[in-house]
Amino acid sequence: MPMLTIDGRTVPAREGATILEAAQAAGIAIPTLCHHPALEPWGGCRLCLVDVTRADWDGWSKVVVSCLATADDGLIVDTQSKRVLATRRVAADLLLARCPDTAFVQQLAATFGITESSYQRADEPTDCILCGLCTRVCESFATSAISTQYRGTGKSVGTFAGQPPEDCVGCGACALVCPTGHISGERRPEGYTIWDREFHTAVCKVTASRCLGCGSCEEACPFSVPRVVLRAGGSQVATIPSEHCRGCGACVGACPSGAIDQHNNSHRALAEVLVAEPRGRQAGPSVAIIACGRAKVDPHALPTRHALLDVPCSGRVSLPLLLASLASGHDGVVVLGRHEQTCRLRGAEEPVRGVTDRARLALRMLGLCRDRVTFLSPPPGLDGPQRALDQMVAGLASLPATPLGFRGPAELPSGEGMDATLALLRHLSEQCLERQDIQSNGEVWLEAHGLPMPTPGGPVLFAGELPYLEVAGGGLFRPLQLAEVLRKAVALLARLGVAGVGVAVGGCGTLSPRDVKALADAPAVWTLGGPDQQLLTTMRLRVATIDGLITDRGADLDRPRVPTKVACDGSAQAMALLAALGYEAVDLGIDPLPDSFSLSPEHRNLATVRLQAAQQAGAQVLMVAEPRALARWALLTRDGAWRLSSVVPLMAHQLAGLAGVDLASSAVAIRRALASPPSLLEDRA
Repeated sequence: MPMLTIDGRTVPAREGATILEAAQAAGIAIPTLCHHPALEPWGGCRLCLVDVTRADWDGWSKVVVSCLATADDGLIVDTQSKRVLATRRVAADLLLARCPDTAFVQQLAATFGITESSYQRADEPTDCILCGLCTRVCESFATSAISTQYRGTGKSVGTFAGQPPEDCVGCGACALVCPTGHISGERRPEGYTIWDREFHTAVCKVTASRCLGCGSCEEACPFSVPRVVLRAGGSQVATIPSEHCRGCGACVGACPSGAIDQHNNSHRALAEVLVAEPRGRQAGPSVAIIACGRAKVDPHALPTRHALLDVPCSGRVSLPLLLASLASGHDGVVVLGRHEQTCRLRGAEEPVRGVTDRARLALRMLGLCRDRVTFLSPPPGLDGPQRALDQMVAGLASLPATPLGFRGPAELPSGEGMDATLALLRHLSEQCLERQDIQSNGEVWLEAHGLPMPTPGGPVLFAGELPYLEVAGGGLFRPLQLAEVLRKAVALLARLGVAGVGVAVGGCGTLSPRDVKALADAPAVWTLGGPDQQLLTTMRLRVATIDGLITDRGADLDRPRVPTKVACDGSAQAMALLAALGYEAVDLGIDPLPDSFSLSPEHRNLATVRLQAAQQAGAQVLMVAEPRALARWALLTRDGAWRLSSVVPLMAHQLAGLAGVDLASSAVAIRRALASPPSLLEDRA
């Protein structure tokens, strides 16, 4: 690492860094106007000049532009020498003559003791200091819609013939980097105006009859626009004021019930654009491209087998949209972002990176190559998006053609939300089963969560749909983490004498021949009940449930230290389980929620009544029968949502591990007992 001396301080610098970067990293201020960390250095303002010398130069030194000069080892830098300050003063004096009424320039000149310029005042004062930031950021990360024009004293920044630029996409990058406010964009309820062009906002709207009030939209929006309102009577619903919505669409993919849609960017409209050509009509990989408007991909330069979808912001991309693109027959899907730090919708890209990571993990679990889905942030330059796209397509060319047959939009599960995501995962899993050379690979999920894998001749806990629930939900179910449900099941089996249990993950609601054989060869197969038990029974596999084991041998487990009530559905199975565990049952009647995540406000109200009844009866826990039901109830009691009770949903085997926790007094204690390290979904490296 190069070491240099700046103003008497020894400062390290990364290899290839400039003097300005090294100084800024060390907290040493050097004034600059035309520099931006995302752009190539230009050296136009001349304010960042510094004096440099070396020990062997015999006192000789020279003035260099610090944003262009490399921070070489052994360099001695003086940022405050007399000739440096004199040169900076001249630059500030000239700027004040050009922009005498600009507050930013006045403040800069005042730091050098200048209140009136010694040069002739400009005939037509302006706020533009010709720093070049706006034109360079537009060329590097947008569409080169603006440029400098004319020469000499008449030089300015503008558009061709002073007309609204056709190539402008309204990203606002030029306004963001302009230090003086000369370029400004105006955001109004109906849209955003810049360079005399108006860009209508693709407003997001909540369908109140489908909203759960879970708060996921609040968390997803980078601008904190959605609000969950708690109304009289306890009902709650999210609202997105149209006058404040920026149109990034991040909330659409985050909504578990599919209650949010975006103007002109509905799932159906986008999915129809991304449908692949039938396989027999194309040669080479087929790619669905979802591009931020700033990427400016030329559709005429793309092969006809590719499908291009321009969206106002890549934040609109959701897990169902990515999966539907693959299910329609494409070999891959690429999401093109475009340097969100210089976009007025900054912050909307980060959720999409997480969505892409989850899609890549789901593909690996299904047995498909994760590289079929990619998020790309193209390099600078007008050709950056095309170069990034070409690289991705070249990588797909080395993969076998997708095993998924052509499916039109009408044949695919449609819509947003958890139900659509799970339906698409099941559809993809069924398609993969038709190919003998593709096997599900749930081991990647087990490895990410540190769960034990099956060993030959050892007992197996069949995870079934639970891993896909966790991948599809992301952070929806916190603080209850679905991976911990399996971990506690393995621990309980070990305590009851079933040692060496490994966790097996099949397809999403399906099993491959290899899965069936592996489970058939296991000496014992355990499940958490529900659909997983039905699937294995249909495959004529011998299966036992953990609930059944608890009912038979619950007396071998620790008993609650104090009398504790647990709410349940009143079924004979639930009553037997709680009796075996030593808890007192509170019969609330059958579960009022349907077997889906498309829950309505009426369902939410029914759930709230149930939770309040449990709490009034003295229960802090609601026992549920299987993982999907646990996920639904966890969604309704999640962190970040309005909760009118503190009751925690749990499965019976989780209760078995909480005998030492005072469940009667504190839901916080329950949540702490269930806490665990976060799951490792990220695979960007």
